[in-house]
Amino acid sequence: MSEAVTLHDSSSQLLSRDAIHPRSFPQSGTWSWTDLMGKGFAGAIAVLSRYSAGNVDPYTVLVGQVVSRAFKLGPKGSLQLTKVIEKLTYKSSLSNVIHFGFGVDSIVRNLAASREGGTLVGLCAAASECFHEDFAPMIMCDLVEAYKPAGSSDRTPSELQWKALIGHCRGLLSPSKFPLLAETLMSLHPQNHLAIDDYLDRRAPIRHAASSDTIALALLAVGDLSTGKLVSSRIHGGPVGGWIAAVADWLFNLNVSISSSEGELLYFNCKDTERIQLEVIYDTSSKGDGKIKLSEQTINLRDATQFLHHKSGLLLGPWLICGRVPWDQALSLTFGSAFTTLMKMQIAFGSLLGYAARFLKGLAQGETGLLSNLLETYTNYSHSGYGQGFVSFATQQFPELTPLQRQMEKAVVLPLPDAIRMYEISLKTLKESCQCAICEKGLRYTWLDTREFCLVILSEAIIALIQAVSRAAVDRELCPVRAGVELFYHRQKRVQELAAQDAEMKKFVQEHGQITHLAPTKTTFLDGAYNLKNPAQRCLLDLIHLFTGRTVTGIESHTSAVSAPGLAVFWGLLQDTSVDPQDLSKFVVIPGQIEMQGCSYEKVTDLSDSDIFGSDYRKRKGALAAHVVIMMEQLTNDYETISIVAQPNSRTLRAGFFLKDESGNKTVLVGPAQVATNILQATGLFSCPCLFLAVSTSVNLESQDAFKYGAAHMKPIWVFHGGVLSRMASLAFGLGLKCHIIWRQDECLDCCKRYAQRSLQEYNPAISQRGALIISEKMSAHAGFLI
Repeated sequence: MSEAVTLHDSSSQLLSRDAIHPRSFPQSGTWSWTDLMGKGFAGAIAVLSRYSAGNVDPYTVLVGQVVSRAFKLGPKGSLQLTKVIEKLTYKSSLSNVIHFGFGVDSIVRNLAASREGGTLVGLCAAASECFHEDFAPMIMCDLVEAYKPAGSSDRTPSELQWKALIGHCRGLLSPSKFPLLAETLMSLHPQNHLAIDDYLDRRAPIRHAASSDTIALALLAVGDLSTGKLVSSRIHGGPVGGWIAAVADWLFNLNVSISSSEGELLYFNCKDTERIQLEVIYDTSSKGDGKIKLSEQTINLRDATQFLHHKSGLLLGPWLICGRVPWDQALSLTFGSAFTTLMKMQIAFGSLLGYAARFLKGLAQGETGLLSNLLETYTNYSHSGYGQGFVSFATQQFPELTPLQRQMEKAVVLPLPDAIRMYEISLKTLKESCQCAICEKGLRYTWLDTREFCLVILSEAIIALIQAVSRAAVDRELCPVRAGVELFYHRQKRVQELAAQDAEMKKFVQEHGQITHLAPTKTTFLDGAYNLKNPAQRCLLDLIHLFTGRTVTGIESHTSAVSAPGLAVFWGLLQDTSVDPQDLSKFVVIPGQIEMQGCSYEKVTDLSDSDIFGSDYRKRKGALAAHVVIMMEQLTNDYETISIVAQPNSRTLRAGFFLKDESGNKTVLVGPAQVATNILQATGLFSCPCLFLAVSTSVNLESQDAFKYGAAHMKPIWVFHGGVLSRMASLAFGLGLKCHIIWRQDECLDCCKRYAQRSLQEYNPAISQRGALIISEKMSAHAGFLI
């Protein structure tokens, strides 16, 4: 009777069992696919159902485990991989409905219950960490083809099946040292520029991947070294040789060295007296990418860009290969000599950062003199995103900026008009020092310049980077992808291009200068393929770019979570119902994916009373269908329970907060992104001069929770004050009535009323004709007396 191949569950000790019995397959490397296909599967129903829910074919897992027997994890590599898997974590939404990260029943945990499964997980995770999500499956496909006997016609898993399995392993090694090591070794090659520019033909040489079949052969050579079938191997090739060296070092603990084609030793990980097992020689010849030399066999590494489709204007493509950079060297390792030049100009550059921090503080606090359109689109109220908090955060998160701290602190205390004026002077100094084609002739002449980075755009990119990271709740062990850091340069370059074309942006620049390039205007989040509906989504994209080095598409207007390659980014509101703008400014970043009931999803979008999906959901869910608030007078301050309801829809989850009052007579269904976005955009719209003054108020507060007072141009002005959940309900209703929302913090009600009257008077298509709604906590009518 043939033996069964067991798929162990995650209750097994990590890397402790053989998935395949030692006698099941011969060890000579000529195992029979017919024997393989004749064997059965043995595994817990829960494991098989988990694979099914995750869209993973168990046969692909089996084939991967068989091929993994050609590799043997080193003692240190096994320990490192075990620690990484043991540290996997996940976060749950309210009501424990949606999970972000690697769940308890993650396929990765199930696979790692066997030695072969652990090796397979390590290989898949290592490939997905540095290669494009479409390219990594090609490597695994070719690895199987290279391993199986020549002439075999038995079925092997397709690239689509490998992509599904790799998708569950992606992100596993992101917080580890592996992507840092891979980037370090790849950056030793002269072809160190990343192919993420619009002008690929002018930047040479460009780092790119080799062909997947030759990478697979190199990996098999590493496997033979790890099992002792080979004593030593030598690889001639391009930057991808650094990734192969990192795999050999980190997973299999081989003695590795890297040398230039001229014989210069660039890296080694062993003592002089120890034998080198894998020697990588970086070939700088113009003929292809060099060669891989395995024993007596020589294999040419073909350029992957020759056969991978390139879409014109695409910033990121499947040929891109890069790792991560540590926070304390992220700027210098990404921007090289351009950043070094900036740091030599401490007064100009340091002051520029300080002036920017002061400008951002003015936006956050709604200071007088700034255009109202700028204030309405500003959404970063994290204390680390503006003012002195920006300065402290910048030097803590990016220690390379510490020498500039004194200059930043001197600049950030200036009055706002002076900071805006001095920003222009510092920018002019940088421009005179840069003298690149962009500074001399404009963005249209970028192709004339052989240098990578303009100092002016780079300065803005660093400010935008600090702003984005200030909004991320992320473990410091998760470092940014090098390509993601560089994307901020291209982001600001794109902002300047759009600013030169957009009439509103021209008005901002005319009024406040180029410092408005840093403000999240409507122009700055209309980017190429993205037609974003609100500025908060710009930050969501920025964080995805930064931590994955990849782009995502199909983000809808009210998206609260996105699963990018190996990463989940979601609004903190999904975990915590705080409506404090500082808390609402935060996005949580965690390795893994979005899951519900074992199934993975690409994004979470809103489910609310104001959309057709929410209405349909209520109709089909009887308990939710009744008692919908339909009139302002029905709003009360007695909403006491909140839960998340979710509706699966293909690869998208639609989720909403279901609010219910004490009696259960009134309910509201509102989307998380809808809540966060509109509160942030309704905060800090004006400056209240009464904040620190004992000013009497003309507003007479009554006892009821919802009431109307006054009117402006035949339009009502409503005020609602109550607890957190009640204010969420009032926000949802106000948006349904298309009211202009004012989220009161510590301003007095008189100033809120005057702002509402002025807003309703001014013609603005974005402001409704239905009136204004001022939402606040229980409070005094005076400024600064929130209870």
